[in-house]
Amino acid sequence: MIALVDPHPATISLRAGAPASCVGAERCELVARARGGDGAALAALWESHRRWVAVVLIAHKPAEVDLEDLMQEVAAALVAHLSDLRDERGFRGWLRIVAVNVARAAARSLSLRRTERLPVGGDEPCTPPRCESGPIGEAERLLELAAGLPCEYAEPLLLKSLRAMTCRQIATMLELPETTVETRITRGRRMLRERAAAAAARAAPLRSAGQEGPEPAPLGSAQTRLQSPAGPRAAALA
Repeated sequence: MIALVDPHPATISLRAGAPASCVGAERCELVARARGGDGAALAALWESHRRWVAVVLIAHKPAEVDLEDLMQEVAAALVAHLSDLRDERGFRGWLRIVAVNVARAAARSLSLRRTERLPVGGDEPCTPPRCESGPIGEAERLLELAAGLPCEYAEPLLLKSLRAMTCRQIATMLELPETTVETRITRGRRMLRERAAAAAARAAPLRSAGQEGPEPAPLGSAQTRLQSPAGPRAAALA
């Protein structure tokens, strides 16, 4: 496994609350130092970016693929290919593309494995849905529903909800107009509410029949519940 440990975090980490121009300059300096072989700078880059990288992976990866495995792949690609980056100012966009490509490669690999093990004359047996209750189970279910949205809606919604990024920051990262990002987040939230309502409706017959199942939670604000660090995947973003 790749272990990017920052031995001097207080001296090289990006300053919280600093003006965007200062943060951008500091990031470029870190990238330049990391490209020159400075391990501490490389560790600081990964530490300051790994949480939103995890969000991008969640938005693009299949649900069955382990997030931590993909994070290790992105970290390995960062170590191996950072020297290929020509302009330090494009680091965030470059790292996002690396994460998206890692997630898509995992999806292709999973699809191939499914095809190879598919029995002749029938589909794979269905796996019963998990029945978890309580705040952790609800947070995990909402995260899975959000991650199951089309990527163009899941990514900006998760970046805003889990990482509290502004629409302008997301627009810069995705190279989209800010109004497009706002529209996609609004539509993504609406789609998430619809999927949560449909999931609750499907669970209702199970509860009526006396089978164990999660109690329906009020829809309310999907953003608020998505900010919860509960659940295995959300814990990777904490």
